[in-house]
Amino acid sequence: GANAEALALGCRSNIRHLKFTELGRLVDEGAAAFDVAISNPPFLPERVCRHVGFARELQSQSLGAFAAGDDGQSAYAELAEVLALPGMLAPRAWVVLVCQPGQAARAAEP
Repeated sequence: GANAEALALGCRSNIRHLKFTELGRLVDEGAAAFDVAISNPPFLPERVCRHVGFARELQSQSLGAFAAGDDGQSAYAELAEVLALPGMLAPRAWVVLVCQPGQAARAAEP
């Protein structure tokens, strides 16, 4: 994207936009074994996003940008499943995920 070009990362990166459930194909393509995985997944329960306060955001972005199922945890479950695939992460890799304040332990549950 534009940021990669501005930072001269274009020749050193391969930027792709994939759904969490599609990340497994990176292993098949030999493009995985990541040292670091960073994500700011959607983490709000859908009912919260139906609140009137989200009306403006939902006009410009999909509900999926904010909501992750009934309990707000489905994105973490999808990520955990794909990150656990053999070959997805390098040995001693770091995984950094954004979550709701006070919910880190819940997001880290297996």
